[in-house]
Amino acid sequence: MFILPALFAFVLVVLVPAVKGFYYSFTDWNGIGKNAVFVGISNYGKLLSDSRFWNSFLFTFVFAICSVICINAVGFGLPLVAPAFAIGLFLSISDSFKMFDQNLSLTAGGPANSTEMIALNIYNTAFKESKLGQAQTKAVVFLIVVVVISVTQLILSKRKEVEM
Repeated sequence: MFILPALFAFVLVVLVPAVKGFYYSFTDWNGIGKNAVFVGISNYGKLLSDSRFWNSFLFTFVFAICSVICINAVGFGLPLVAPAFAIGLFLSISDSFKMFDQNLSLTAGGPANSTEMIALNIYNTAFKESKLGQAQTKAVVFLIVVVVISVTQLILSKRKEVEM
């Protein structure tokens, strides 16, 4: 009974928008009109051929790896902090992937979208190009990547706990 308000808030704030977003990834909704025409998996097909998205994905991946190496370089020589280092490593990777505000304020993805990260690419697709359906498709793929990284971190950290 005590969990009911928290569960209601979770459903209202997390699950309902996630399900609606997943639905919108299969539409051509522009974010303004009430009619969202179902287009099936064509948004996912467009995503596969969207070179700007894949360039953003590659830049985000390279940025995440480089920032993690620079931030955690000291931890390689300190074996006693290995469990904390592993957690810090994956949290840094996750944070680097989700970086939006610094990318927008420092470069806005320029010049010629060369520093555009995934989150900024999704934002630009949604609000500059008014293609919320395609942006939601990119967000679903981005969510899957972040979940895979998080689950990998969880599995590896549990394995290290058993070894110690």
